[in-house]
Amino acid sequence: LEDELPFSPDSIAYDCSVLSQSGQQSDVHVATTLKKYLAAELAKWTDLEVDPDIVTSEGWALKTLINRIISPTNQEKPLLLVYMGARSTLLYLHWRGVPIICRQISFGGDALTKHLADKLNLSIEQAERVKKNPTVLHETHSQSLMELLGDGIEELQRELKHMDLVCKGMTHENLHQISLSGGGSLIDGLPEALEKRIGIHVDRL
Repeated sequence: LEDELPFSPDSIAYDCSVLSQSGQQSDVHVATTLKKYLAAELAKWTDLEVDPDIVTSEGWALKTLINRIISPTNQEKPLLLVYMGARSTLLYLHWRGVPIICRQISFGGDALTKHLADKLNLSIEQAERVKKNPTVLHETHSQSLMELLGDGIEELQRELKHMDLVCKGMTHENLHQISLSGGGSLIDGLPEALEKRIGIHVDRL
């Protein structure tokens, strides 16, 4: 790993798992982080009186989840799992039972709430209520929630298109499906709006 990471070997914590072997060649999944980040995370758990036996990465956790709920037959084409949190979104590309790439972007449900608040001149609390229950819009606005959020999802749209290009470059296959998860995925009309914009099937996990 020394040539691949911009940190000294003494400063990192890492683990790995062999994905496949062929002759003298192996495909290996490696997860690494700085020791100081791991120590800070473990300190939080200690404060909660939790003593974890295993600490894993989001990517490996999502790999395990997909392999449990999606059959190998339905993994012949690459799948992108998008986990939308409040302040960040995880993009996980999965193909034939193994992780291809996992990256995090600084975009989440809070950004869409702020966009809606600015658009409708509402407080953050009011905008959050509208986002979760868009039926209240019908009384005052002719536009749908996704029409109001149109510009707000452009950043996510660009990232999904970028991941499609990454997928083609790494697997030589087109991205077959995008599955949304996390709190942000529950926004009314989001899967349909993204599918229309990027031309790839989008659903909720």
